[in-house]
Amino acid sequence: MLAIEFLKQSKVEPAPFIVVGGPVRFFKLQAIARLLASAFLNEEPDPHRISGKEADWTEIHDELSTLSMWGGKRFVLVEEADEFVTKYRSQLEKYAEKPAANSILLLECKTWLKTTRLAKQLATSGLVVECTELKPAELLKFLQEHAPRAYQIKLPRESAQLLIELVGNDIGLLDQELSKLASYTSGRGPTPTIEVADVSALVGGATTETT
Repeated sequence: MLAIEFLKQSKVEPAPFIVVGGPVRFFKLQAIARLLASAFLNEEPDPHRISGKEADWTEIHDELSTLSMWGGKRFVLVEEADEFVTKYRSQLEKYAEKPAANSILLLECKTWLKTTRLAKQLATSGLVVECTELKPAELLKFLQEHAPRAYQIKLPRESAQLLIELVGNDIGLLDQELSKLASYTSGRGPTPTIEVADVSALVGGATTETT
């Protein structure tokens, strides 16, 4: 599932085995945050985090197989898991066939190939969130949908186009500018409209100064 579609969902159900993969860090952080919030509900998210470069499958499997002392689910998040997946692919394939019932394993990867056996397994029995770059039209549409969802502001097409022209295609940077624009127009009511003049004044001025 593409990240832009995953983030639109009003309700998220974490699968026992999840992969959040791709080069766009902003989407990965957003997807992982949604998954953690769903898994821990009203509790403070407290996953067992470990770097993929240091992770050992035996230790992780033991963690996933151990019942939580307080009830609920065990949540293991392996960050930068590309090397981990390569090293323990056969063990992960076996685990994907029968994951622990009360645990969640989430692998955060920069690259995720759909052609591998593990990828094909998770396509049907797990959850894969693809955090890929957006085409220009997709990026424009995403910004217009993301602005009211994340910051309670309206972003007309012309304003979104100018924002992209000034900032570029980095979604993380675009999100930062949307946050600034939301603060800049906060006195205009509950859902202010971001005009072209707002983008020119706040983002355009900063871009010119930096240049």
